[in-house]
Amino acid sequence: MLASLSPSPAAAPSPSSILSSSKSISNFPFVQRLSTPNPNASSFSNIEAKATTRRDSRTARHQRIRKMVEGTPERPRLCVFRSNKHIYVQVIDDTKMHTLASASTMQKPVSEECSG
Repeated sequence: MLASLSPSPAAAPSPSSILSSSKSISNFPFVQRLSTPNPNASSFSNIEAKATTRRDSRTARHQRIRKMVEGTPERPRLCVFRSNKHIYVQVIDDTKMHTLASASTMQKPVSEECSG
């Protein structure tokens, strides 16, 4: 019984017949993912390092967040800007595009309250 289950040498395909068959090894998706691209190809010529400054990063963050945040008269938006020396704060109603209140550490009463 074991002899009937073992493959016969005539039934086993040869390696050359496997490579020459219509289903070559490059048709399998896992082989295509593992293959390395040609470094001389045009897809590599367009890759460049993006040099972003702190200001560009801050602007991108601001735009990304502002897509989701909107101030209303019932719940206005609080906008805070922090520089190296001072802090600036605004309360904004975006429906009217109006600043309801603002304060900064450059104002004398605020700076006295923060330092004292």
